[in-house]
Amino acid sequence: MRALTRLRIGGTLVALAMVVSLGMYIIRNHRDAPPTVRVRRGMIHWRIAAHGRVEGASEEILLSFKLPGRIRALYVEEGTRVRAGQVLAELENTEQLARLEAERALLAKAEAQLALLRAGARAEERESARAAVEEARAVLEHAEAAYQRAKRLQERGILSREELDLAEREWRTAHARWEAARQQYARLLAGSRPEEIAAAEAEVRLARARVREAEAHYENTRLRAPCDGIILRRFMRAGEIVRPETLGQPVLSMADDSRLRVRAEIDETDVAKIRLGAPAVITADAYRGETFTGRVIKIGAAVGRKTMMSDDPAEKRDREVLETWIELDPSARGRLVIGLRVDVIIELARRENVLIIPRSAVFARQGRTFVKVREGDRWIERPVRLGQHDEMHVEVREGLAEGDVILKTP
Repeated sequence: MRALTRLRIGGTLVALAMVVSLGMYIIRNHRDAPPTVRVRRGMIHWRIAAHGRVEGASEEILLSFKLPGRIRALYVEEGTRVRAGQVLAELENTEQLARLEAERALLAKAEAQLALLRAGARAEERESARAAVEEARAVLEHAEAAYQRAKRLQERGILSREELDLAEREWRTAHARWEAARQQYARLLAGSRPEEIAAAEAEVRLARARVREAEAHYENTRLRAPCDGIILRRFMRAGEIVRPETLGQPVLSMADDSRLRVRAEIDETDVAKIRLGAPAVITADAYRGETFTGRVIKIGAAVGRKTMMSDDPAEKRDREVLETWIELDPSARGRLVIGLRVDVIIELARRENVLIIPRSAVFARQGRTFVKVREGDRWIERPVRLGQHDEMHVEVREGLAEGDVILKTP
């Protein structure tokens, strides 16, 4: 029994010695061997993940009154579809409407006066004025004849001085009336003076400005939709008062949902990777098993604080992010709702069954890219043309063949 035990122990020691000898041999003969890798076929797949929120073609639009007052009516509910220019809400505006109507009446009066001055006198008015001149001339001739006769009679002592003075006054009065009729007729023939027309035109311009001002005051009592879209929320109700100190407080909010997009927050470590036109896949907990597609259409100009949080308590909340907008394909409209929180995967690169090598094997010189390839027992530099890449590998389009051995870290 003891002999058998000694035999087993001896065999174990021999085996251990052989393992140690083999390890020492490998270390001595391969400790200076450089790290290598073979060129192989594989897939380039580079993507980044982010959280996002669905919004319309416009951001949420907050609508508020510009004037204080009591809300007379709200004509829409949440979810109502509206057209651009549609009246959504209205303040009590009887006073503003009355002022507008009064200003429009004054404008009509000023325009009528200007038209009268520009048109001049009618034919009937000119004929009446001419007849008045003839009548005044006849009266003047009669008065002049009576005055001359009275002078002669007074010289002969038949007529008193008082009677002569009366005849003279009647003659002068008749002359003045004839002169006035003649000037009135001349004015009718000549038409309105330029300064009279200019003054009337100024009155019309003033009246039009007052109408526009009254229209603006009246229009400010009405809330209109700035675009086609859907009402998202109602913040106030009919009968509530918009006070001067709360002007600007939203009454309604809406969005243009003719197209849907996702506002995604890209982590600051990935901002250099994102590019316009990159395809994206969107998923939501409310639509498990379904995916929606889109493309990056806009990239923010500056990073900022993260505002969208997931349910993961371990998520870092103090990271800087870059806002990026993804326009969804039309199939998402009518299904995804504005405000829904979603997950976003942005595809940066995807190539299948291509030659790939580690990115660490590539180095550049004078604007060209190279790798070191083993030929026999030597390493030579070989120029390569590269394609897409992900975080670990890069696609080789020219310069290498499948199975070539390259230096991993030149």
